[in-house]
Amino acid sequence: MRNGVAAVYRFELTRYKAAPATYLFVALMVAAAAVATFFIGGFYGSNQASLDIFFRYIPWVYVFFAPALVMGSWSEDIRRGTSEVLFSLPVPLVAVHAGKFLAAWTVLLLMLAATWVMPLTICFLGHPDVGTIVSGYLGAALLGGVMLAVGIWASAVARTQAGAYALALFTGFLLLAIGWGLMTSLLQTLLPDSLVAALVDGGLLARFGLMTRGLITLHDVVFMLGMGAFFLMLAYVQLNVRQRLRLRANFIVLPAIAVIVGLTWLAGLVPLRWDATEDKNHTLSEGTYTLLGQLPEAGADVVFYYSSAQHLDASPQVRQFAVRMRDFLKTLKKADKRLHVREVAPEDDAHDLLKVEEDELVPMPQPDGSGLYLGMTVRVQGEETVIPLFDISRPEQIEYQVMSALAEVIHGKERKKVAIVTELDMGDEKQRPRLMLDMMQHYDVNLVRMGAPEIPAGTDLVVVFFSPFMELETVYAIDQYVMKGGHVLVLLDPFLRTAVKDYHLMIDRHAGDDKVDHIADLLRHWGADYDYRYLITDPALATVVQHEDLSGTSSYPLWLTLGKNNMVSHPVTTFIDRLTLPESGYFTMVPGHGKAYKPLLVSSGQAQVVSRTAFRDVDGPVVASMAEGDKRERDLAVVLNGTFESAFDGVPEPVTRWYKDYHTQPPAFVKTAEKPAALMAVADVDFASDLFSTEVQGQRAVPTDNYYFFRNMVEYLAGDAALLSIRGRASNVRPFVMVDRLAQNTVAAFAKEEQDLIARQFTVLEQAKTLQALLDADSPKVGPSVKEDIRALKLEELKVRQAIRQIRRQGREAVERLGRVLAGLNIALMPIVIGLIGVGVMTRRRRKWHKST
Repeated sequence: MRNGVAAVYRFELTRYKAAPATYLFVALMVAAAAVATFFIGGFYGSNQASLDIFFRYIPWVYVFFAPALVMGSWSEDIRRGTSEVLFSLPVPLVAVHAGKFLAAWTVLLLMLAATWVMPLTICFLGHPDVGTIVSGYLGAALLGGVMLAVGIWASAVARTQAGAYALALFTGFLLLAIGWGLMTSLLQTLLPDSLVAALVDGGLLARFGLMTRGLITLHDVVFMLGMGAFFLMLAYVQLNVRQRLRLRANFIVLPAIAVIVGLTWLAGLVPLRWDATEDKNHTLSEGTYTLLGQLPEAGADVVFYYSSAQHLDASPQVRQFAVRMRDFLKTLKKADKRLHVREVAPEDDAHDLLKVEEDELVPMPQPDGSGLYLGMTVRVQGEETVIPLFDISRPEQIEYQVMSALAEVIHGKERKKVAIVTELDMGDEKQRPRLMLDMMQHYDVNLVRMGAPEIPAGTDLVVVFFSPFMELETVYAIDQYVMKGGHVLVLLDPFLRTAVKDYHLMIDRHAGDDKVDHIADLLRHWGADYDYRYLITDPALATVVQHEDLSGTSSYPLWLTLGKNNMVSHPVTTFIDRLTLPESGYFTMVPGHGKAYKPLLVSSGQAQVVSRTAFRDVDGPVVASMAEGDKRERDLAVVLNGTFESAFDGVPEPVTRWYKDYHTQPPAFVKTAEKPAALMAVADVDFASDLFSTEVQGQRAVPTDNYYFFRNMVEYLAGDAALLSIRGRASNVRPFVMVDRLAQNTVAAFAKEEQDLIARQFTVLEQAKTLQALLDADSPKVGPSVKEDIRALKLEELKVRQAIRQIRRQGREAVERLGRVLAGLNIALMPIVIGLIGVGVMTRRRRKWHKST
């Protein structure tokens, strides 16, 4: 049997090698996969160093090309009558069948190997997750085997190659289309909903999708192998029926199919899985185990509310989220038996429906006008927390969303206490950033009244932001809070672009003098000097912005886009990939504080500064051209750790007077900190505003890395390291570092010229406006040539505008050229190589044939 399989395998492989069509099909498959990835999927524009787009299209490439590879496996032999010869050979039909399949699978695996340029491309562009690439290719190999098995079955059924191709194409499309709305509706008319749901959630694409995300389970591998074996057995039966031979062998097929189904079912019971991701995203994090360890002996009740009756009618995004939630809850339950997990469909019972209404769960609106519940309640010893509606836009954060709720209910009344010092009216929705609203949901938040000389007892963290004015009493309160080992997060800004009032040019009061009456004075005393007079301009980190007149885009060096290279390794930056800091200031280490001072965010070596007062007279693009100072790295955010000395020599008179007014004594003054403290400071406030911490996707506001950076700092300083480790893994994105670097270098090369032209454009426009105003007012100062002067100025402005556009076009060309080169290499390189190999093989065979004749 084994020798027969090997003999047929070698024979079929030789046939593939000798057929010119083989090289054509393989070359076309590689080219089609690359075209779909780059041009249909927009790979280069995705800015993600992963093969997600490639794996998204490879199944559909299989649908069209895999049948072409095997459409003649049996149909051609049957048409020519050579199948009789095969059946008469002293080789079992099973061996012939298996040999044909294995030979075709080998060719398909060689085709997959020929796409090596794609992984090499993303390794060149960024830092991909290699484990995810490996697991994705394993899934692609298994899926390709299934499609070949379908093609061989179609070849056994059809009488012609064209018929076999059409049948295989149709069947493969149906197998992949399970889960689409129309297909689901059709299946619902033929099968029970429970079976349809199982097919939709456990179909080929769903299982392949898990592998492309880096999760390989024994169940998925056995399922794919079993499905391939199923179609091969169907082909075996068809061949026996067609030739009316070995009919008794067909009776073996039914038990064999039963064995395949049984093995697949048993594999689903075995929790054998491999998390191939670099960050182990499919494995419970250490933070989750830490929180589970804090559960009381009575455990916790976790109720997942999901309108499962609408599962098949819901969008694929909702269905996938629900499936991932179920898998996560199963894993969570296995991790700790004290968790009592159950799923409830509220619509099935009036009591459950009343419960979700009492808990204020929010139904998700559906296209048909109905509502779909997708929420959760977590209860521990009488304390309950509710997730009204899960955020399905980030399914990778399921673990964080659930464990955040569990942390809240475990800690109960002992939620972390955060004191906020700000001049914003937090009760006004227009002034309250989303970040602050989220903090109020997860922390016990206290608003410290400006002028209060004491931070509330038990406070875990003080957050200071939007505070250009500060009372001495509050500065003293923060100072003494740090002396007692308290942690502080400070956000300063020399130019508040998103200020709700006219604070854009409001300086951080007295931050630069020797008095201690602002939070910046405390930072300077403890090692971080903040100069409120200057903003950073960095052409290498310039953000591409849209012109106000929508005439195009330009690089704005006062808005900094930071990548991984600008982030120092620290728990709060580990899982952050890109930040935007608009009109940021900077810090400088005070001599003698090297042990306490550590940068978190840094500019590039091209950074200079501009005066904040320049904004009073000219626009931002012109301000950017007024850079001064040496070009060097500057610290945009810092962390201070240590045992600090108070910035005060004693209790200030205003503080003593405040306590005297309340007929009490002030707390004892502490000069040297009782224990180490930690402070983080960012020289920008705007990054945490809604404008920069969220982005609109469709009709939803989705958090950006700015949002997560702020949350990371809060959680780190407040002591929520467990939640920080959980959420951080989920926000891990891998951008094209090479593209960012190229764009930055290109921008830097043209930045000076562009800024000079913008400044010249502004000057010319101002001169033209002045002359036009004199002309409109019939001023006696206007000479006869003023109209010609205005026309000359307008002409000059148009020439400057054209020069600016040309520079910007040159700046984009380098990045676009790289994209074209990479697309060309992926599409053409291997097909050309395969074509050359094919030509070489054919030429060699022809020479041998001529010599033999």
